[in-house]
Amino acid sequence: MLIGNPTPALPTPSPLLSDVLASAPDPRRAAEMWANALGGDSIAAADLVVFLPNRSRGLAARAFFDANAPAPVLREAMTVAWCQDHSEVTSAFGLKLLRTALHRCRFDTSMLPARLTVYRGGRAAQGVVARGLSWSTRRDAAAWFAHSWDGRDGAGKLRHNPRTGLPIILKVDVERSHILATFMSRGEFEIVLRTPRLRPALDTDDAAEIAKLSRAWAASSRLLSSE
Repeated sequence: MLIGNPTPALPTPSPLLSDVLASAPDPRRAAEMWANALGGDSIAAADLVVFLPNRSRGLAARAFFDANAPAPVLREAMTVAWCQDHSEVTSAFGLKLLRTALHRCRFDTSMLPARLTVYRGGRAAQGVVARGLSWSTRRDAAAWFAHSWDGRDGAGKLRHNPRTGLPIILKVDVERSHILATFMSRGEFEIVLRTPRLRPALDTDDAAEIAKLSRAWAASSRLLSSE
């Protein structure tokens, strides 16, 4: 007769998690990363997201959210997935649930000033550009998205035609408390705001000025990536 408590059975993976793990180059290794991450290892969460093909990274972040992963673990998974291809994350969550997930991540915004100006660039009507999730504390980064982005996501899929419309940059002043998330690792100084109900002003629609700012940001990004 065996004495002692039996080892508890692991919960049956959800269909979403099963698909995510099956997409990995080594599903068994991916399952080990998943288990370690749910145990509180945020580095394992990041490693898992990187290990997966791009199409599964946003879904992995969603799986961590559905599993009620600890905030540091969810934050790491969301950050890595977002910086690889935020369109996959948006697709996995939908806009409303995405904001809920980012709130649960508890991003640290204490390094930001109490009030700041953020910018967003695009090639569409002002109201369309204003509805976007991502803003930047850097005007030149916003200019790059208005002028130079080719409209493709991390997988190379064309998300919009960047040559329709003229480039514009919008700006809006926000309180630090309105910021849901910060993503600084790519040099874009990117933030996501709590509310989509913004009334930004037109910063500039001067194509020559936007092109100059875009080139400056691209040059500074190359310097950052080489350090």
